[in-house]
Amino acid sequence: MRKIISTVAALSLTIMLTACQSGNNPSGKIGSELGLNLSDSTVISKVEDHGFFGDGTTYDVLTFEDDSVLQQIQNDSDWKPLPMDETTTALVYGLEDDFYQKGPYLNDNNGNPLFPEVENGYYLLIDRQNDAQDILDRHSFNFTVAVFDSDENTLHYGKLDT
Repeated sequence: MRKIISTVAALSLTIMLTACQSGNNPSGKIGSELGLNLSDSTVISKVEDHGFFGDGTTYDVLTFEDDSVLQQIQNDSDWKPLPMDETTTALVYGLEDDFYQKGPYLNDNNGNPLFPEVENGYYLLIDRQNDAQDILDRHSFNFTVAVFDSDENTLHYGKLDT
């Protein structure tokens, strides 16, 4: 009986430690979602506030020593050169005119955009919600945005689930 309990305890500890370690380096999960090999990345910033029911925001910043990720992005037609289209700009930085303000939806606790302004690079918007309605007219959001800053060789990754 002790042998069984020891085995179960050791297996449980191994599973928990593996889960904790995979949460510390998100490059595999992010790379899979974006279709990129991010194995040579260094995570320089991480924000994660998804709760028990899956709602929340993720924002990670990864940096790279060489231009291998930039080359992958340039060979992927889903990535678009900056500047962003209107929808992505509203989601990331917000849009405002004399009559209304939309966004930013990926923001900190004070409503400020998480993403810095990036002049040169590429962006990718992944709408993870099966809905024909315009993304900005929805009552809930499930999307991912990635911005690669080619001047800094840095990837900004954001995910919002509401």
